[in-house]
Amino acid sequence: MGIFNNREIASGIWLLIIFIFMIRKKDIRHSLKQFFKTLFNKKILISFIFMFISTAIIVLFLYHINFWDISLLKDTIIWFLFSGIVTCVNAITSRSDKNKLKKIIYENLKVLILIEFIINYYTFPLIIELIVMPIITVIFLLDVFTDNKEKYSSVKKLMKTLQTVIGFFLIYYFISNLVSSYQGFISYNTLKSFLLPIILSLFFLPFIYLFLLYAKYDMIFIRLKMGSSKSKELTKYAKKEIIKTCLLNLNKVKKLLKGNAAKLMHIQNKEDVDELISSL
Repeated sequence: MGIFNNREIASGIWLLIIFIFMIRKKDIRHSLKQFFKTLFNKKILISFIFMFISTAIIVLFLYHINFWDISLLKDTIIWFLFSGIVTCVNAITSRSDKNKLKKIIYENLKVLILIEFIINYYTFPLIIELIVMPIITVIFLLDVFTDNKEKYSSVKKLMKTLQTVIGFFLIYYFISNLVSSYQGFISYNTLKSFLLPIILSLFFLPFIYLFLLYAKYDMIFIRLKMGSSKSKELTKYAKKEIIKTCLLNLNKVKKLLKGNAAKLMHIQNKEDVDELISSL
């Protein structure tokens, strides 16, 4: 248990309570069953394996340059589950393709990251964390729910005020702890713990690019299977020509997918493929 701080233990306890409550409901059990069935879908499993291997490669590199060690394992797992996977999913599901990688860089370099790290470094006793966590969660959810809703503007204002007060109190708590025991905070290990998620996120960008590329190619090949029937030879020829033309150029792949979806579905012969390729 010494691996986890009180906030992480409190989070685990609350998640366990919520999970136990959920599985007692028959309809939720059915939904969870469907969720896990979807989770073990071949394409999703391949995606998770790709993300895991990508993270492992980055960690091995950091280990080789003497930055990563076993003390950072917990931070790495937390980053993978709550940042790495989420970033990849958001990159795929986001409606806007414009400046996607730049947005990811910004999210990982903004000053808020330092504030979040500072707030989470010193935690309250476990019993206080267990009480405070659901209260803060409710405040955050109410803030999200009342966003852009004029009739709830007074509630929105109150939630913002409460968040500000809590934020200042947490920073005060951190400063008071820092003054009394600054030796524990000002250390190389603390610096590594702070930098690790930022470095992992930045090093993960090439893998996100490849992941996006794979997803777009997959969508193109799904379009090829739809529409008019095509021989295996024609489908194979179309895939080969598309890959040969686009290669690692994500913009070309997106252009092909966005402007030629109908053509992909109604290819009849090799001449149609060549005409489609020439438009790129």
